[in-house]
Amino acid sequence: MERSDDAADAERDLVRRIARRDRAAFETFYHAYARRVHRFAARLLGDDGLADEVTSDVMVAVWTSAPRFGGRAKPSTWVFGIAHHKALDRLRRKRPDFVELRVAEPLPDARGGPERQLIEQSTRGEIDAALATLSPEHRAVLHLAFVLGYGQAEISDIVGCPLGTVKTRIFHAKRALRRALPLRFEREIS
Repeated sequence: MERSDDAADAERDLVRRIARRDRAAFETFYHAYARRVHRFAARLLGDDGLADEVTSDVMVAVWTSAPRFGGRAKPSTWVFGIAHHKALDRLRRKRPDFVELRVAEPLPDARGGPERQLIEQSTRGEIDAALATLSPEHRAVLHLAFVLGYGQAEISDIVGCPLGTVKTRIFHAKRALRRALPLRFEREIS
């Protein structure tokens, strides 16, 4: 939804309506952001269950703190800032000692053939493993920049650190990925 100034103005209007406890506005906002916030949190936390909890926490925060939204930043920047802080808070807490049970693995796509599926599965696994070696701060800036498409200044607002720190984190995260991934990915992350 953050594609243009008109879209940002429409989102600001939604947040103003949410501040007045307009449930329809909140539902619209929720549908626009919940899945993106979940993906962002899952990338930072490495756990879909925790990402579900963070997404819920973020949406509750949107509902309760909408009256305090000043409108200086885009609503998307505000929401991902909340998500970033909630995810980092979750990482700081001690995780419970239990083993997660995987109910079902996703079914492979029959269109690509078994060889293509294995290659894609292997590639995803290598990338996920490489990303898991990064700090949460480095994963966050990469996800915000390369998956969600935010500029460095917006990332600075979202994560609450200076622009120079964002640039440094992106540089070091990309360098760490280059070291962690096989040479065939080198061109893609440069």
